[in-house]
Amino acid sequence: MMVNRKYWLAVVGRAQKESEFLTQGWWCVQSEAQEGDRLLAYRTQNSGKNHGIFALCEVMSKPDPQHENASFCTPYGKQSGELFFTKIRLLKEFSTRLGLQEIKTDPLLNKLSCVVRNFQGTTFELPETGFIHILELLGEKIK
Repeated sequence: MMVNRKYWLAVVGRAQKESEFLTQGWWCVQSEAQEGDRLLAYRTQNSGKNHGIFALCEVMSKPDPQHENASFCTPYGKQSGELFFTKIRLLKEFSTRLGLQEIKTDPLLNKLSCVVRNFQGTTFELPETGFIHILELLGEKIK
């Protein structure tokens, strides 16, 4: 059975600590996200020396515009489209990170919308080829 999943990149800015992202169990995503989708977490360069793609998560529920915490997502969707609350779970925290320099100089990744827009947003959809390539660069198995 073929799984029809989407892939996302979550931009975790300096206002949000990485540990909170990994333990809070939710994030703001576009309405097209579905249960089972994969989400890569990226910490911005201006948030410290540990920037880069640092974790892989799974979307656990369809985004819910009626959720009691949905208002938290409202201010973050201005550039990447309306965002909604969804539950996520951590699948893997990477031992190495894929940093901004590696992403911007990679011939496949430097064309992604998140790179073109300099990670100005909260959540970006990734093509499957980009997701797989990122995992390969991190030395991870495809999930």
